[in-house]
Amino acid sequence: MLFWLKPRLQDLVTRSNESLATALAVQAEKYLAAPQRTLEVLAERIVASEAGQQMPLTPLLDALVESSDFFEVIYVVDRKGRIEHLGLPDTVKNRNDFVDLDLSGNPLVDRTRHGAKVGPSIWSNIFLSAVSGRLAVALALSAGEHTVIGEVGLANLSAFVRRVANQEGTSMIIVDGQGQVLAHPDVEVARQQLNISYLPLLKAGEHSLGTAVTRFEGVEVIATRAPIAGIDWLVLVMQPLSIAREPMITTLVVLSVVGLLATLLAIGLGIGFARRLAGVFERLVGTAESVAVGRYPGVWPRSRVVEFGRLIDSLLRMSSAVREREEALASSQNQLRDLNQSLEQRVEERTAQLVSANAELQSTLAQLSVAQDELQRAERLAALGALVAGVAHELNTPIGNCLVVATACAAKQREFEAEIEHGLKRSSLNALVEGNRKAMDLLQVNLRRSAELISSFKQVAVDQTTVQRRQFSLHDTVHEIVVTVSPTVKISGCRVVFDVPEDIRMESFPGPLGQVLSNLINNAVIHAYAGCATPEHGEISIEARLLENDWVVLTVADKGEGIPPEHIKRVFDPFFTTRMGQGGTGLGLHIVYNIVNDLLGGRIRVESEPGRGSRFIIQLPCVAPVSAIVV
Repeated sequence: MLFWLKPRLQDLVTRSNESLATALAVQAEKYLAAPQRTLEVLAERIVASEAGQQMPLTPLLDALVESSDFFEVIYVVDRKGRIEHLGLPDTVKNRNDFVDLDLSGNPLVDRTRHGAKVGPSIWSNIFLSAVSGRLAVALALSAGEHTVIGEVGLANLSAFVRRVANQEGTSMIIVDGQGQVLAHPDVEVARQQLNISYLPLLKAGEHSLGTAVTRFEGVEVIATRAPIAGIDWLVLVMQPLSIAREPMITTLVVLSVVGLLATLLAIGLGIGFARRLAGVFERLVGTAESVAVGRYPGVWPRSRVVEFGRLIDSLLRMSSAVREREEALASSQNQLRDLNQSLEQRVEERTAQLVSANAELQSTLAQLSVAQDELQRAERLAALGALVAGVAHELNTPIGNCLVVATACAAKQREFEAEIEHGLKRSSLNALVEGNRKAMDLLQVNLRRSAELISSFKQVAVDQTTVQRRQFSLHDTVHEIVVTVSPTVKISGCRVVFDVPEDIRMESFPGPLGQVLSNLINNAVIHAYAGCATPEHGEISIEARLLENDWVVLTVADKGEGIPPEHIKRVFDPFFTTRMGQGGTGLGLHIVYNIVNDLLGGRIRVESEPGRGSRFIIQLPCVAPVSAIVV
C-alpha cells in the first residue's frame, strides 16, 4: 500500500496545485483584461478626436484614474514622444510639471505603432515612474497618431494577489518573462525588485504549466507555474512542502498502525505453530544423532504433517544407504591399503629416474651456457672487427691526401733550394708561398676529418667496452654511432639517416645503447637489404621523440624485405637466425633484447610486414634504473 499509494498522493497534490495555479492565472487574466479594455475605449475616443470630434481628454483621464483601483497615472503621448494630456489622482497637484515631458527615448513608446486604428497593447518591464516616483509597470497601445500609457503600481498588483490567493499556507506571485517579481502578497517584497529567475522552475524559460519542488526564501515548497494568456507573465503558486504532504503523512501513519497490528498477529500465530513443529524437530534430531554415531534405530518418529512424513521417509532411506556405503567403504579401504603399498614402490623407482635425468639436464644446460657465452663473444669481436675495418677504410682517404700533399711540398722545397743557389726570383718565391698556403689548407681539412673520425671512434670504442653510466645528449650519441658505422654501411650500398631532437638529455649507458643501435643497423643491412645495390633503395632511418613521462621512443626502421609472420615472435630468441651457416649466430637481436630490458630498463618490440620493411620500437627512460653493474 505504501509504494502504491505514495506516488498517487504526490500526483494528487501536484494536480491540486496545478488546478489552483490555472484558476489564479485565469483570474489574473480577467483582472488584467479590464484595464486593457478601458485603454482601448480611451484610444478609440482619441482616434475619433483626431478625426474631428473634439472632446476634453484631461477631465476624462482624471476621472478614469480616480475611479480605477488599477491605474495610478494615465497619459497621452503625441507622435514626437511628448506628454500631451495627463490624468492624475487628486493628491498630485503639480500637473504642469509633467505636461510636455519628453518620453521619446522610452522604449515602450518606440514599440507602439502609430496609425489610423487602435494598436495592440504592450506591457513593459518594471521601471521607476517619473510621475508617481514609485516602481510600476505600464500598459501602452497606439491610438492613431498618439500613444496611450497607463501606469500600474506594484502595490495594486500585490493587493490583487492578496485578495485572490486566500488559502492558508498558499502564496501567489506574478513574475514577468525575465523572472522579475511584479506582485507579491507582501508589497515590500515586490518593491525590492526581486528576481527569482534562478529557480529551476523558471530557468527552463518555458511558459507552460509545470510543477516542481524547490527552495524559496529558506523554505522547501512545491511550486507550480501557470502562464497568463495574452501576456508574457507567469503566475507562481507556492505551498510549503510540509502542508502539501499532510494528507500523505496521515495516510502513512494509518498504514503504519495497521501494519504493526498485522505484524503482532502474525508473530502470535507463528509462535504457536513453531512450538508445535519444534517437538517433531527434536525427535528427528535425536534420531539423526543416533545414526551419526552408528546406531540405527528400528522405529522412526511419525507425524501427521505431510511434509514431515516425507522428510522422515527420506531420512530412513538415507540411513539405509549410509549403512550400505559404510560396508562398501570398509571393503574399499582394504583395497586402497594394498594399492598404496604398490604405489610407494613405483614412486621410489620414478624418483630415482628423475634424479638421473635432472643431472643430465643440468650438465647439458651448463654446456649450452658456455656455448652461448662463446657465441656472444664471437659476435662482439666480429662487430668490433667490422667497425675497425670501416674506420680504417674511412681514414685511408684523408691520410692518403695528407701524404700526397706532404710529398708535393717536399718536391717544391727541393726545387726552391736549387733556385736559391742559381739566383732567387720573386715569382718563384710567390709560387712557393701560394703552393704552401694551398698545401696547408688541404692538410688542415684532411687532418680535421681524420681527427673527427678518430674522436668518434674513440668515444664509441670507450662506450662499447665499458658499461659506464653518465649524462649525454641522445643526438650526439646517435650522430657518433652513425658516423662510425657509415663506412661499413656504405660498402653494402645502404645509407643511415637520423632525426633526433638536440634537447633530449639522458642519464644512462651510452655504450650499451650504441651497441643496440649498431646491432640493429647491421641486422637491417644483412637481412633487410641483402643484395641492395643503391643507397636510395637501402635507407635505414633512426627517429626519436620525447614522451610526457620522461621516456624516449627510439625507432629504427627500414624499407626492406620485412619479417615473415611466423618469425615475428622468435626474432629475440637466442640462436634463432635465418642465415644459419652463412655467418649468422642468432644472438644479435637477443643481445639487443637483454641490453634494453635488463641494463637500460626499457622495452623493445618489432612491427613488420613482408615486402614493406620492419620497425624496431624502443622505449627507454631518460634516467636509467640503478644497475647492479659497477665500473
